[in-house]
Amino acid sequence: MIAQSTVIGDVTYNLAIPDTNWHLVASPVVGETYDDAWITANAIASGSVTGTNRGISTYDNGTPDATTQHWRYFQASAAAANFNAGIGYSNKRTSTGNYSFTGTFPTTAVSPAISQNDKNDNLLGNPYPSYLDIAAFITANTANMTPTHQAVYVWNGATYTNLTTGYIHPGQAFFINSNVASGTASITEAMQSHNTGSFYRTNNPTINLTLSNGASSKEATINYLDGKTIGLDPRFDIGVFKGVASDLSVFTQLIEGHQEVAFETQALPNTDLEIMIVPVGVNANANEELTFSLNALNFTSDLKIFLEDSVTNTFIRLDEANSTYKITTTEALNGIGRFYIHTSKSSLDVKDISLENVSVFKTDASTLRIAGLQNNTKTNVTLFNLLGKQVLNTSFQSNGVKDISLPKLATGVYVVKIKTGKGKLSKKIVLE
Repeated sequence: MIAQSTVIGDVTYNLAIPDTNWHLVASPVVGETYDDAWITANAIASGSVTGTNRGISTYDNGTPDATTQHWRYFQASAAAANFNAGIGYSNKRTSTGNYSFTGTFPTTAVSPAISQNDKNDNLLGNPYPSYLDIAAFITANTANMTPTHQAVYVWNGATYTNLTTGYIHPGQAFFINSNVASGTASITEAMQSHNTGSFYRTNNPTINLTLSNGASSKEATINYLDGKTIGLDPRFDIGVFKGVASDLSVFTQLIEGHQEVAFETQALPNTDLEIMIVPVGVNANANEELTFSLNALNFTSDLKIFLEDSVTNTFIRLDEANSTYKITTTEALNGIGRFYIHTSKSSLDVKDISLENVSVFKTDASTLRIAGLQNNTKTNVTLFNLLGKQVLNTSFQSNGVKDISLPKLATGVYVVKIKTGKGKLSKKIVLE
């Protein structure tokens, strides 16, 4: 619903809710408030642990609460609060029904505040009773969105999904990741649309890798696209949503650059697929059975897709029908270093493992992480400045991932040299 002329008086927008789950919502009208009366009229749930909590929450990316983390719940008998334009809320009903919003028709742009804090994520919302064009929103806000997270993140009832195209429903809220310490997002009338979107089908090769622990599932996507690179391609390489903690995640790492970032979606060139090895990261609790599976789309029939497990020294073909790979964790998994995706026209074996799988990156200012080393392999690591002076020398038995404490070093470019029984590898890193 887009106003073509002045709208006189109040309007009411009813947002249908088909279940009793949490939903991210926003008011599509101006001036609606919520209090005990609105809560009763809209069948808002009460807290099961803290009885004064009500099922309306704002998101605060500052210091987390010990119990509710970044969510701030409305309290019973509290003073009325505004549904602010362009801001998102997390709501929960006790039964199916509608959220009813009454107020004046929105006819202006809004500029909700965004910030970086304990988290850089900000919960915004569609302020209009019409669909909001996602691509137009991202284009207008690119400068204020983190290059590795140039997407909107929506809650689908089970997980957060990144979107770069399509439309935000009236009354729907979404997260963005701020690239500025303090600023605003721009949501304008020109972003409104009557469209609801259509199913998008791609002809490009795509891998959808799924990880399940029996209770929940997470997915990472690799798209092979013309014109893309092995480095960062903003809007096509999209980082994992970090605004809400999760006990289970699967992601990939870029082959080149930004190796500290976990990517939910990665774009790679649609050429030379066999030479690109993609690091796969997993976060999972100890003593869980994990199942890997994948859906491969639009690959040539002679190309096979393997998951490498560097701990068990095995390659598992996963592109065949009903193929899976199961492991049981004896300790928590956290990050990159054990698993890799390979695409190959021939079968793979442990002899094919090479140091090209290894990635080197900083986890913080004083720690260097080396991931992708073969399990139980003697490894020597040396670090040199550009004058050729050795500033670090250490040896160890690898277990896939090794964190190395760095001495205090001047800012600059350094060369990391790695030596194992498989060969030698040199990589440059920048220390700041």
